[in-house]
Amino acid sequence: LPRVQQAVVVPVPNREYGHRPLAFIQTSDQSLLDTAHLRARLENLLPRFMLPDAVLPWPDETGLDLKEDRRALAALAERRLGS
Repeated sequence: LPRVQQAVVVPVPNREYGHRPLAFIQTSDQSLLDTAHLRARLENLLPRFMLPDAVLPWPDETGLDLKEDRRALAALAERRLGS
């Protein structure tokens, strides 16, 4: 999407499906950090099961290769969501 500098999708636990996608996004368009808005923008581009259930801003954590360390991002997502 325009104005998205970086995005990574990680799995987070879900009782019904086992895991569901969560997106970390770095963007200049703050409306894309709203899950409903992002899902609406992506619904014609992705199958429904791939649409993220939640969106979080790109983490400021240092020392992580954020594109490569998906386990660390998944753990961060769970902490931020309070799961």
